[in-house]
Amino acid sequence: MIESTCLMIQGEQRSEIDLYHQNSGFGDEFRQLSDISEQWRLPQRFCVADHRDVEQVVRDENANVQTRLASLQHWLVASPDNVAVYVADQLDDQDDLDLEWLKTIVRAADSVVFPPDRLETVAKSLLKAASQFRDRDEFGAAEICWSAIHRAGSLLPVNCIARLLPFLENSGEVDTRLVVLQAIFSMVEVEPLLDKNFDAELYSRIEKLGRSNLEPDVFCAGETSAIGIECLMALAGLSPGRSNPLCVCVSVLNRTWLSRTIAGRYRELLASWRQVSLDSDSFGVLEDDLASLALVDE
Repeated sequence: MIESTCLMIQGEQRSEIDLYHQNSGFGDEFRQLSDISEQWRLPQRFCVADHRDVEQVVRDENANVQTRLASLQHWLVASPDNVAVYVADQLDDQDDLDLEWLKTIVRAADSVVFPPDRLETVAKSLLKAASQFRDRDEFGAAEICWSAIHRAGSLLPVNCIARLLPFLENSGEVDTRLVVLQAIFSMVEVEPLLDKNFDAELYSRIEKLGRSNLEPDVFCAGETSAIGIECLMALAGLSPGRSNPLCVCVSVLNRTWLSRTIAGRYRELLASWRQVSLDSDSFGVLEDDLASLALVDE
């Protein structure tokens, strides 16, 4: 008889996918991301079987996905470090995985802490999975694609930021532009990109996308405005030493709510950078851009 171990979880362990908080009110599709994290919320207390037993079920490729998923959740509580390594290995071997199981592994990637030496390879594997689901026209593909990009962005070293470039094109079944822009901004929000990591192609592509969404005859509330705002913020972090060309587009639009929204984001960005004690010269240009936005707001 296999001995069972009862584990008490203090509070609620959960993984939050919060790509949308800064643009609350724009559209509906990204709220579906919260549904993914809901599937990985764990109850406050429950009993799990011996982790060696549930591990065997998880590794059993002949078991159905729901059974493996339930066991994976128990294993995650009992042995999170081992699950992290398992998820990383599964992502590396994703070409051999059943599609439904790959969806589960992508979701699980947002609930584990990967070993430091696996971060970059896991990020690359997640972007590979995102590319696969991006081209699939089926229910749930978009959520998995967005989740993979979001998690990859949190793992990529800043010198690999250009790996996100392909997802700026709206060329698949799933539109990834807004999610990847938010992922890019999350990478530079804590600290601006150093000159040695500057990628001219990435900067140019984002500027072009931003201009197209901030055109007076195109601009409207919703996804279009959200993409325009995220392009502007991404440029601010990618090259803080140069004046943001999209601020001129905002001035031309002359929308008070838009100027206030971006000015608020700029203040948050500057506050974040000041927390890491950056030299004020590193973001002096951003303060000038902020002043120009304030003039529009008057």
